Amino acid sequence: AGAGAGAGAGAGAGAGAGAGISSSWMLRLNPPQRTQDVVRTDVLRYTAAVDSETNLFQVPDRSSLMSSSVLVATCASCKLLDLRSVPPGHFNLIIVDEAAQALEPELLLPLSFKEEETCVALAGDWRQLGPVVRSSSANQLGLSVSLMERLANVMMRKDAMRNDGCTDEKLQGIEEDDQAESQL
Repeated sequence: AGAGAGAGAGAGAGAGAGAGISSSWMLRLNPPQRTQDVVRTDVLRYTAAVDSETNLFQVPDRSSLMSSSVLVATCASCKLLDLRSVPPGHFNLIIVDEAAQALEPELLLPLSFKEEETCVALAGDWRQLGPVVRSSSANQLGLSVSLMERLANVMMRKDAMRNDGCTDEKLQGIEEDDQAESQL
């Protein structure tokens, strides 16, 4: 469960775990505390090496991470990219599946590998299941609203203002306010 992120470093990034996909083309990043026996056998060929003594996944070396055209990981596992010094901007496409379920801090992990020219796609429906927040303090601070929902609300607000005859000059001011807020 939880949101998953995928990143593409080459053209045509994105595909399922079908028989025609080379294991050198796609890499599934697993956290090192995860054991091989919990991963479906048809997906194992896309995963990093497993330590034979512990049966735990190993974190791939930087070279393997940098040479994969498609990298599949959970949002939290994207931290492993930082541990291997994969630079922001290496991926030309970042796709986050079930982004509406991700806590905002969790979603920032894959997004931290974005640079200006990186395309980002957030997939999900914020009207269904949002982030699960068990802390009342975190709820009060707004963590129960996903980044995807907040972005959608901004876009809907701008659309509504355009429909009400709001000028582009006023919308520019709103965009500047939204940019300043997003940098916080």
